Amino acid sequence: MGDSIEMSSNFDTGDVKVVTRAYAQQSDQYPNDLALIRVDTLLEALKAGFPDMSWAPRIRFGALADFPDSLGETRGQGPVSGWAVDLLGEGSREPERFNLPAAIARGRMPEKRGEVLLAENLAARFDVGPGDFFTLFGTTMEGAAGEILGFLPVFHYDDRMAQEVVSRFEAGIGDSFSGQDLEYAPVMLTLGHQAGMAQMLVYAQAISGMLIFLFVLAMSIVLWNAGLLGGLRRYTEFGIRIALGEDKGHIYRSLLWEALVIGGIGSVLEYRFQFLCPDAECQHANARDCATGHYASHLLHWFYSRCHFNAFGQCTGRSGYI
Repeated sequence: MGDSIEMSSNFDTGDVKVVTRAYAQQSDQYPNDLALIRVDTLLEALKAGFPDMSWAPRIRFGALADFPDSLGETRGQGPVSGWAVDLLGEGSREPERFNLPAAIARGRMPEKRGEVLLAENLAARFDVGPGDFFTLFGTTMEGAAGEILGFLPVFHYDDRMAQEVVSRFEAGIGDSFSGQDLEYAPVMLTLGHQAGMAQMLVYAQAISGMLIFLFVLAMSIVLWNAGLLGGLRRYTEFGIRIALGEDKGHIYRSLLWEALVIGGIGSVLEYRFQFLCPDAECQHANARDCATGHYASHLLHWFYSRCHFNAFGQCTGRSGYI
């Protein structure tokens, strides 16, 4: 479910999207005659107002593609639809959002203006390949874009953060463009207000909450049984401590403190070394943190595999070699 939301954000909705008011009402038709104008000015304002976010202007379009023969005459024509996205800009993350480097079946990524990527089925239909030329008949609007997508600086979509961005936009940047015709004034939409995504977000939150509850319940039962077994193994220790005059209540409180300290240390280490640096994201995080996390995990495994614990919970020696 999370992957579906992330894919929708990358391909279509963004975490937030800026469009004109009229474009938002007919967004399913991608009406470029209602596109944003003064895009450069709007982009500068967005980057200045939300410097921690990533912004990407896009154009959805429909056109007629003409494929010539060796003499330059029309060999085949067909209607096409596509995206105009920034693949050449410095620091652009659009290729990764569309997963283009890994998805290319033939050829290479565009490296200069005038180069495009075609769907493999379209290329096979008109028998074209890398390096071939064709003509695209469509309309242009210099300095305009159908939509500007914004991406939050978090790994997963956060609806509360997106709502705060929309509120700040309406109170600041949106007012600065209020002099335009109301129909063409820019408005900002969150992912949850586009393409029926609100229902998916509610459903995902419900499923996530249920899974978390079941996991916590199962782990509670497991840890409860582990605690009971641990207590049984320490009966000798408790008997000696009571025989030496220690109060039962003090023993009970010491066990609670022991569990709290061990659990707290384990939680901090787990959060520091695993949650902040999972394997799938090591390439985006500090390599030293990742290496430290893996080292700590292997160290704990080595320790528990080699120790034999007595009734007092102390490591008395090696129990085997792995």
